[in-house]
Amino acid sequence: MALPPFNIGPLALVALVPWFIQLAACSKKAAFWSGYFLGAIIVLDQMFMILGLVDKWTGNLGLALVPWILCGFLGAFYFAFVGLLVRSALMRNYLWAIPMIWAGVEVGRSFIPGLAFPWFLISTSMTAYPALDQLAFFGTQYMIGAWVCLVNVLVAGAALGRKPASAYWVVATAFPILSLCWYLRPVHTTPLRIAMGQPGFDMAFGDQHERDRELAIRINRISELALQAHASLLVLPEGVVSESGVPPEPSFELFRSLPVLFGGQRGRGPVYQTAFLFDGRNWSYADKSRLVVFGEYVPGRDYLPFLKNFNVPGGDLTPAANVESVRLPNLVIGPMLCFEGLFYDVAHKHAENGAQILAQMSIDDWYMGTSGPDELKDSATWRTIETGLPIVRSASLGYTLAVDQKGRTLGQLPLHTSDVLVVDVPIEKSPLRNPLRPLFPWASGIFPFAFAGYCWLGVLRRKRRGSEC
Repeated sequence: MALPPFNIGPLALVALVPWFIQLAACSKKAAFWSGYFLGAIIVLDQMFMILGLVDKWTGNLGLALVPWILCGFLGAFYFAFVGLLVRSALMRNYLWAIPMIWAGVEVGRSFIPGLAFPWFLISTSMTAYPALDQLAFFGTQYMIGAWVCLVNVLVAGAALGRKPASAYWVVATAFPILSLCWYLRPVHTTPLRIAMGQPGFDMAFGDQHERDRELAIRINRISELALQAHASLLVLPEGVVSESGVPPEPSFELFRSLPVLFGGQRGRGPVYQTAFLFDGRNWSYADKSRLVVFGEYVPGRDYLPFLKNFNVPGGDLTPAANVESVRLPNLVIGPMLCFEGLFYDVAHKHAENGAQILAQMSIDDWYMGTSGPDELKDSATWRTIETGLPIVRSASLGYTLAVDQKGRTLGQLPLHTSDVLVVDVPIEKSPLRNPLRPLFPWASGIFPFAFAGYCWLGVLRRKRRGSEC
């Protein structure tokens, strides 16, 4: 209930309490299955969007049930692993370890090779409260998730009659106070007028020729409105050109007085998903580095012949080797194509490249009617807080919005409308950088395995002592 689509964020601060109380009194086997059952509920709920997507894609509800149930079956193992580790920490009274375990497993499932998917993180529940999320600048969204877990640990400890050391309460209280202080810091910016186009047309399904024709009409109108507003940049969604070279040949009109940034494909072998920037005279581009599994590439394609029944794409896209930013004479832009917006490391690399603003180009139409678009929208807010950079987001049916460097929404278009959002976005000339930002995700990602090893060694020592006796 704390996550999309309900978004009752404060519930996340107590959501894990009943489970922690149960884990404190159960066996290892019970802890595993308790975690597995919890995970199945969460994963099936939060991945419900797959059912609708595959049903539309294949026209077969029976086929659509297969990947959805498979996600629940496999994703639940993450939580079973957490259940075992949290029980071990509670048995040893290592309350400090539980937030690190939780954050570490979230990092693991976000970056596991081949199946990386940063979805339904517990910190997403706090998106609506950016004043409490500012320490993500120092440790990413995963640090805020650890804090949320810590609050749950303290409430569960109180319910169990335990008295955690005062240091736990100091840390739990200091987090929001320090976050508020960082939120209230002065930031010296200059406004730059940016237009975000929302065609209001379903780009996921339907005839491609009809789509291209309709897009040209709608984007030309959006461009005219952006010109009338004297915008310095127009951002359009992903996928407005396909099978393009460099420079691309869009079906819509370009203007020398209106730089435009949009997403599409380039190349024929290899094929890249690409952000194209036209500055009024010249073209530049940056390729997508994070691809959607089973959407833009299919692992084990040659060994899974049954995938043809799901109408998966016929060829794999190629990820970029590096995260590249693009430039206008007065602005460095960090482009992110749809799925990339879920990954803190992509935005972080743009910040390290000297980007002054992030620009996300999306097609969320696949998941309309589910919690998917809300989750993708929330990720844009987290990327701003983590990097200290504003973001402008353009999506075909929505959400199209602008968010400042502190996570505050500056403007947003209604879903499904064809319109342009024009916002004076605050830009810092030299944004504050934090090269140590990945330190917490790396440390927490290693921690669950280190803790599991520690517990296993403890079991071996006890067995050895028992055999000696």
